[in-house]
Amino acid sequence: MKFGEELTVLGASAVIENPSFILPFLLTVQAYFLWRFYQYFHTDKAYSALKGQYNGSLSAVLDSSTMKEIFKSLPEGVTSLSGSYTYSKLEKTDANYYQVEAETPGGEEEPKIYSVKVPKAPIERKRIGVLFGFMFRGRILSDFFLPYALVVYAVLLHIL
Repeated sequence: MKFGEELTVLGASAVIENPSFILPFLLTVQAYFLWRFYQYFHTDKAYSALKGQYNGSLSAVLDSSTMKEIFKSLPEGVTSLSGSYTYSKLEKTDANYYQVEAETPGGEEEPKIYSVKVPKAPIERKRIGVLFGFMFRGRILSDFFLPYALVVYAVLLHIL
């Protein structure tokens, strides 16, 4: 990368006697702003806030997917369950399935309990969509990762 000896900003010109200092100066400025960014990030407890938001989004999607898979595995005609069935309550039986005891509500008939094997793959695949959705729809990329990415990019340009 080469810099010229003359710098023009808004019509004002400046002659640079030693242009070799410009790149190290810019890297130093970026390192300073990265350090300041980290301080704000740490002071605002942004990591725990982001983690909480992500876990909330993930739980909502996984719980919805869990209910959908439970109903797919129940006998035809079962349209409601009593109790709460969330992803966190699933029991792991083997590498490919979860196990859950699903109970139908009591009414005219006596409640029935079904032992249901729920496939893991359709539920676990939802994690990928949640991760990408969380990164690109929210501020996480632009506010929290972009400053680090820019500094890494600048340093790599300088090294290579």
